[in-house]
Amino acid sequence: MRPSTAKTTNAGLQDLTKEFLGLDNLEFFARVLAPGDDEDSRGDAIVVLIGSRDLPGDLLRRAQAILRWDLSPSHWSHGCIIDRAWNGKGKVAAVPILEVPLHPRNRHFPQPDQNGLNPGATLGLYADPKLDANVAVLRVRRRVQEGRSLRVTALAKDTVKTLRDAASDTNRDRTRFDFWGAIATWQMYLWSNAERPNPLRQGAPIPAAAHLDAAFEAIGLDIVPGADERCSGPEHVWQAAKWWYQKGLATPLPGDFQIEGAYVLRDRGASRLEAAD
Repeated sequence: MRPSTAKTTNAGLQDLTKEFLGLDNLEFFARVLAPGDDEDSRGDAIVVLIGSRDLPGDLLRRAQAILRWDLSPSHWSHGCIIDRAWNGKGKVAAVPILEVPLHPRNRHFPQPDQNGLNPGATLGLYADPKLDANVAVLRVRRRVQEGRSLRVTALAKDTVKTLRDAASDTNRDRTRFDFWGAIATWQMYLWSNAERPNPLRQGAPIPAAAHLDAAFEAIGLDIVPGADERCSGPEHVWQAAKWWYQKGLATPLPGDFQIEGAYVLRDRGASRLEAAD
């Protein structure tokens, strides 16, 4: 993990843990995905991070401890992209997402011809706060310099379309982004109950993070700047939001991108959800 030069964390990330501690994730999603007063907020590129407590989530979070300076488990096991902005009126559970999960929640077996893309996935798959204890919504926006002032606004519609098209077309650069192969590698790690070597040490990215990496590369943004040669995990995305993309960062990122958002952390230590819970 390469370190950022920032001295403070991103002030654009809101910790809503106390407010949503006893509420379900759909209420959190409804709050943070609600359209803003400015119409262009619907053009944001939005990433959702999930930290699960089931067996796959627990193993993925613990495997990413090697990406953290304190070697503690990651808060995150999965990441996806919102495929269509929520208008604030329909059911937030029905909001479509683009994802390459290790263990699909909607019982769709990963298909090799789709390079692991999960069809028909929605936010409703991640509604349970007991199972998916940690949730974050990250809005990727852009900084615009106007004289001496700096304004943050939504990405251009064409840019967001390029991002979503890239996230949908998982075969566009399969030689470099082999999600199907990464799923196979991590499934072997899962079924061995972590007795096999940690795939991150072998250079295999977590599929969901590789998917985000490939999609954002299409718009010129490295969403996992701390990763080593594309060996990425959701933890890299989280660290990017906290340390790499904040207002006032000395080294401006390509295209002057800015990340804002909110999160809820109900389980910081990767405590596995048992059947009796």
